Amino acid sequence: MHKISKLWSVWICWQGRQHLEFKAMHDKYGPVVRTGPNEISIIDPSAINSVLGAGGLPKGKYYLARQDERAPSNLLSLSGEEHASRRKVWNRALNSDALEEYNEILVKNASQLAEGIQATSERNGEVDLTEWFNFFSFDFMADFV
Repeated sequence: MHKISKLWSVWICWQGRQHLEFKAMHDKYGPVVRTGPNEISIIDPSAINSVLGAGGLPKGKYYLARQDERAPSNLLSLSGEEHASRRKVWNRALNSDALEEYNEILVKNASQLAEGIQATSERNGEVDLTEWFNFFSFDFMADFV
C-alpha cells in the first residue's frame, strides 16, 4: 500500500506506530526502504550521501510543479552552473572554520535560553517555550550578523 499512496503512512502515524513499522521494514529489507510513493527512509549514515548527496538522484518532474515562476529562485530549485555559483558563496559562510567561530555565539545564547527557561519555570511553574525560542532566535541572529 505504501508504494502507491500516503494513506498507509498517515494511518500508522495517526496510530503512533510509524517508527515501529519503519523499523520492521528496515529489519526485513535493509538500510534503505520505500515508505511512500516518492519517499524513502534511510537508517545507515553511509548510504545517505550516495542517495541524497550531490548527483545522487535527479529531481523528479513534479519537483518544480508548485514553484511560482514569478518568485525569485532559491538554491534548492536551481541546477547546474547557477546552483554551483550560488552554493560557492554559501560554502564560505558555512565551512568548518566559519562554523567554529559561530560556536561561541551559540553557546552564549543557548546558556541564556536555558537560564531563562529555568528561572521562568521556578517563578511561574510553567514556561511558554514558543516565546523563549523566539527570544533565542532573535538574539542569536542579532549576534550572528
